[in-house]
Parts: sequence; C-alpha cells; structure tokens
Amino acid sequence: MDPDFVILGFYDGEPASFVLSLPDWHLAFKHVNGKSDPLNLVRLLLYKKKINRLRVSIFGTVPKYRNKGLEAAIFAHGYQLARQKGIVAAEAAWTADDNHLMRAGIEAAGGKHYKTHRWYERDI
Repeated sequence: MDPDFVILGFYDGEPASFVLSLPDWHLAFKHVNGKSDPLNLVRLLLYKKKINRLRVSIFGTVPKYRNKGLEAAIFAHGYQLARQKGIVAAEAAWTADDNHLMRAGIEAAGGKHYKTHRWYERDI
C-alpha cells in the first residue's frame, strides 16, 4: 500500500474527509491462475511494479462538511498524484446506487458507471 493514497481532508483545521485507495492487485492475480506456490508468489511480487490501476476502497466525509468543495479538492489531489505515479485508471467500486452525492462526484471527475452489484439479504 502506498501511504500517499491515504488522503485526509481538513476543514478549518478539523479532519473532515478521507479517501483510501489501494493498488488493483487483480491485475497481478490473473497471472498466477489462483495458485499460491513460491514461484507464483515471486511472480506476484514482480508484477506488483506493473500495477497501474487503483481501487478507491473507502471515501467518506463528515456530513456537516459535505457540499463545501472538500470532496472535489480530494478528487483533484488524488488524480494529480495518481498521474504522477503512472496510474492510468481507478475503480470506485461499492458505491451504493442511492449515494447520489458520491455518484455525482465520481461522474464529475470523469468516472462512468459500468457495473452494478446487488446485495440481497435474508434471515437464516
């Protein structure tokens, strides 16, 4: 994990927003066919240098600080940082359908909706 991709946003000196982005290890795992022997561990570690995508895992803003431009500033900072480090794409998976603020921010930053995950629940 690159600590530069843990971004904290402050508003009037108080922590107000954060984002955690991780390397997209799926790019490396597809080259070892699900096998975890020592040779494939070495392959994974070597392929780590070629990972050029991120997964935006967690993004949150304290409710009283929303709609103040903080999310846009964090998106812009993360985008510039990613470009400097050779990242060509990022996935903001697990964004709920009804999270309109987050979806609007992702789309404003150039993101496109391409996949929908559904959650089902039942008592057992």
